[in-house]
Amino acid sequence: MKKNNSLITTKVMQLLKQTGMLSSEHGSEDQSSLITLEDKLKHSTIHMIPNLFKKDADESMMLQIWEIRQQLRNLENIKTITVNKEILAKIETMSKKLKPCSRKDIAVCIEIIASTFSINIPNEVGLEQYFKILQKYPAQLLAECTDDIIKTFQYPRLPLPKEFIDRMDTNFEYHKGWLQKICEDIYRLEIKKQNANINKTKE
Repeated sequence: MKKNNSLITTKVMQLLKQTGMLSSEHGSEDQSSLITLEDKLKHSTIHMIPNLFKKDADESMMLQIWEIRQQLRNLENIKTITVNKEILAKIETMSKKLKPCSRKDIAVCIEIIASTFSINIPNEVGLEQYFKILQKYPAQLLAECTDDIIKTFQYPRLPLPKEFIDRMDTNFEYHKGWLQKICEDIYRLEIKKQNANINKTKE
């Protein structure tokens, strides 16, 4: 069991590092508030899944995440919660969706906008600025942003890089923060269980 917990902890740490999401732990919340808000918290856990992850984070996964979060608030007793391996696989799938897009992805989006609006594409120097600024965003968010620009722009023109950023940045940070919190919670649970096992051995 100890070995299995260690493997889970290592796996979650790797997933956090993959997306640059490793950060400090969060504090616990008041237990009395938890009891009165239990149903609302359960509901929000399931219904606040970011758009890119809705196909991956199903209800059974989110209910276990909710259970893990309740256990983290219990500072004295450890229930045996085994993190489903499928959850780790889903976290890995979701983290891949946040990987930076390629230069080709950006070029395709600019080409789509230019063709739709019948406008010219910037020269090589201008394109390089778009590549440099937009390459941190996931391909799917960039594609959704391109669709939004085509639907909402009143006049045919190529958006400035800032206009892409304004449409993507908040959403991107929300996706990262949501996945980061799940990884951190699983990691904290496993550390807590390992510490409990060490203390039992000493007794």
